[in-house]
Amino acid sequence: MSQLKTNVENGRLGIGRFPALFLSLFLFAGTFALYLPAFNNGFVNYDDPAYVTGNPHILRGLSWQNIAWAFTSTSEANWHPVTWLSHMTDVQLFGLNPRRHHAVSVFWHALNAVLLFLVLRSVTGSLFRSAAVAALFAVHPLNVECVAWVAERKSLLCVFFLLLTFIAYEQYLRHRSLGRYIVLFLIFGLALAAKPMVISLPLLLLLWDYWPLGSNKHDTGASERKPRQLFVEKVPLFALSAVSAWITIVAQHRSSALGNVDLLPLGLRIENAIYSYGDYLLKGIWPASLAVLPWSPLLVLFR
Repeated sequence: MSQLKTNVENGRLGIGRFPALFLSLFLFAGTFALYLPAFNNGFVNYDDPAYVTGNPHILRGLSWQNIAWAFTSTSEANWHPVTWLSHMTDVQLFGLNPRRHHAVSVFWHALNAVLLFLVLRSVTGSLFRSAAVAALFAVHPLNVECVAWVAERKSLLCVFFLLLTFIAYEQYLRHRSLGRYIVLFLIFGLALAAKPMVISLPLLLLLWDYWPLGSNKHDTGASERKPRQLFVEKVPLFALSAVSAWITIVAQHRSSALGNVDLLPLGLRIENAIYSYGDYLLKGIWPASLAVLPWSPLLVLFR
């Protein structure tokens, strides 16, 4: 009986498919309902004008000219054509109705929660623990900015293609072929084209090889792969990350977004990076002081 319970929990029996479907629907609906108040938000003057309301290319919607601009522009100190195309599509469909733009962002976040659940369940075999992690991701306050701020659509799209890359990588391991590797490569490229923060993904895949794939040998054949092979098969992905990093540096330089080395010396930058990593880890455990502006009693008086 205990073994049967374990198998059902891990989704290894046929009857585990219905709970997985139910949990997926529950995650999507619950996440969507949680963020319904975001529908009442308008556009803000932090980046929204540059990304939507004041961008002439976005305001004209989808056209071959604007699509070409999306793939060649380094506006806002980044190269992220997928993000530009997403905003263009919203304007094409909904105009400048902020409720609809926010609804699309909430949709992407809810979909990402479901994808995270499916990815974790697939590689760990655990049904309810995977759902719990996905639910925590869905409700965690650190994700509010990405969902409730229209200009942060790029983060939602990047996470979507990041999760699809994990799925494509697992499928490639199950049956290695050039076609499946090309799919993996292209999806990773789309993630980078949404937001370059995902350049570390090849390193994450190396960790993914160790756990959880390394403990799931029957499904992926992980025990047959040598460390050198694990690295070599990711060289094209590392190369794609390097290209994305170079494009980002060029874009930042063109927009004068790179700080002056004389004003911000290397030692101070390293110090800030270490502090920032620690601060984000702390906020992951205790999410406090997340407001854009520091709280002040004066803000309450002048609302």
